[in-house]
Amino acid sequence: MGAEPQGVDLTAYLTEKMGAEDLKVLKMSRVEQGMSADTFFLDLAYTKNNEKVREEIVIRREPSGGILETYDLSKEFNLLGALKAAEVAVPRVLWYEPSTEAFERPFYAMEKVEGEVGNVDPRRPSKLMFSEQERPTLARDFVSNIVKTHSFDWRNSPLVFPDSGGDESEALIRQIERHEEVIARAGYRSHPIIALGINWLKQNAPEIDELCIVHGDYRVGNFISEDGRIRAVIDWELAHLGDPHEDLAFILSPAWRSAEEGLVSHLMTEAEFLQQYQEMSGRVVDPYKLMYFGAIIVLRGLDIMCSCAKNFSEGQSTDLRDGIHAMTVESLLEVLLLVLSMLTMSQDGGAV
Repeated sequence: MGAEPQGVDLTAYLTEKMGAEDLKVLKMSRVEQGMSADTFFLDLAYTKNNEKVREEIVIRREPSGGILETYDLSKEFNLLGALKAAEVAVPRVLWYEPSTEAFERPFYAMEKVEGEVGNVDPRRPSKLMFSEQERPTLARDFVSNIVKTHSFDWRNSPLVFPDSGGDESEALIRQIERHEEVIARAGYRSHPIIALGINWLKQNAPEIDELCIVHGDYRVGNFISEDGRIRAVIDWELAHLGDPHEDLAFILSPAWRSAEEGLVSHLMTEAEFLQQYQEMSGRVVDPYKLMYFGAIIVLRGLDIMCSCAKNFSEGQSTDLRDGIHAMTVESLLEVLLLVLSMLTMSQDGGAV
């Protein structure tokens, strides 16, 4: 069980928490991918109600540090529970543990969903991941789950969101300001393109008609599939209140498409995705907002990559991934400038 921290009696904790007898942690492995919460897979054997049980669970633990803020996993735990009740395909959460005694830092436990996760490196677009037979049902599930997420009635739920106060457009400005604060702490706020981008996005923010739950990272690689169906959508740490166009712009990003066919998340064409989304949701997708939130996504990427650059250059991180991410700052600046140019020309035919 090499992943278990020294001095932590996780076996005793799980025995009591699960009402089990003779519990053994047969294997514990840590997922090394990702840059947010620590994720562990636990293979358990125990006796309960005189029956022998073999079960695998997942533990999502707050990290000791990282590039995303803030790591209050209780919010993610509560969100998953609410979305599960609303029939969004998410893993079933089991319990949240706020103390640091059981596993060094707060965490929550959830079921382990069987299936495959298609991992994509946006620097090296890959060939199609899914067969011709799988794609139609996977595509429909892909659209259906984001529509259910956007349609979730968060206002009449016990969930608490920091952006729920004020009107919808104010929430967008606060979102931009949060990215601005992180970029400023990383020392990049004065960069001419970043300064231009932040100021332009604030001054030209579109009117927002609704706030919904935005996944923030909805794509191939963040869902578990089996037999042509999506069994669970995962990685909700970027979830927040926002305009649905933010998710749509992220979904349509070239980074998550198949290399040759250009299929959205290796599943369907852009036209097919937009048609299915509008039919299922009853919303009309606004092309200008789609482009505007594409710029917001680039700004969010700069928020993360500038933080990586700072941590790596100052020796706060020795993770080579941070060094690689730091190298993408300049390319993101080029993308931001391009999107701003397109937005400006769509407004009045001018240039930035």
